[in-house]
Amino acid sequence: KFFQDMSGKRTYFGNLLQNPSTFTMSASWLLSDKQRPLLASFFEAARKDISKETEKNSISGISRIIDPIFKVFMATADSGHIDLVAQLVGTEPGKFALIAGTKLTASRNLPTQITDLLQFIKDNSNGNEQIEKIEIGANEIDAFPVHRLEVNPPDKPGQRMFGETAHLYFYASPQAIWVAFGGDSAVDTLRDAVAQVALPQDPQQARGRVPFMFVTHASNWLQVADDQTPRAIAFNEQARASFKEDNDSMQIIVRPTDSGVRLRVEFEEGFIALMGRGITKGIESGAFNGPGRRRARQRDEDDPRP
Repeated sequence: KFFQDMSGKRTYFGNLLQNPSTFTMSASWLLSDKQRPLLASFFEAARKDISKETEKNSISGISRIIDPIFKVFMATADSGHIDLVAQLVGTEPGKFALIAGTKLTASRNLPTQITDLLQFIKDNSNGNEQIEKIEIGANEIDAFPVHRLEVNPPDKPGQRMFGETAHLYFYASPQAIWVAFGGDSAVDTLRDAVAQVALPQDPQQARGRVPFMFVTHASNWLQVADDQTPRAIAFNEQARASFKEDNDSMQIIVRPTDSGVRLRVEFEEGFIALMGRGITKGIESGAFNGPGRRRARQRDEDDPRP
């Protein structure tokens, strides 16, 4: 029943869906008349909980800061359109950037309200050194401030993608709230995304109205693939031989049906080539033979007699 009541709507972030990014996740659907009050009640409960928790810690004035923001959230719940996007962009190690955005009911004061909230959090950090590092207005996009917090990747996979030094960026326009993560290129990636979203959408591309969509390009992942083990190296060699820029896309689309939900997976021929190479290697190595046949084959290979 949940999926039957779901209907897609044109996403505010439609222009981003055409990017050949490492991956893109999009959710854009209309809530039913029964679901909208539930989302509104969730926001109301969250607002009250935040106020109570800050009062317990002897922090005053939070209601004045968060009430205007939650009014925007409540208006968005009333409109019933959930519109989200997340995208990983990058083709070179250390220069990947992750961006995410959510469309809200338009409010010209939203950038100022988000700035006030982050400043309030910084002023009431209670000695938290990480929060004290928030840089208010470290940059700007379209005359609205971009805020920055240093958050370095703790593990090697993250460092291969984003570099050893990375930041978390917060940005709000009157239409949406954005976050971005990555090195120095992340804020430029965010700026490009904001500019691209502001452009007119192609009417043909907007007709699909897909509630949920996931798209990935496999060749981008190979730039930061693990090459520390022989098995990983062998797989990466097969993948690089299989994937090209024009054959490495995989797309997953979720749509409602009369009786539930339909999941559609589309992948280009690079994935077929990779599976073929994997099967061929398995046959050559005897991976598809049973244990007895593998032992017999090994005895034949070891037997020096003609």
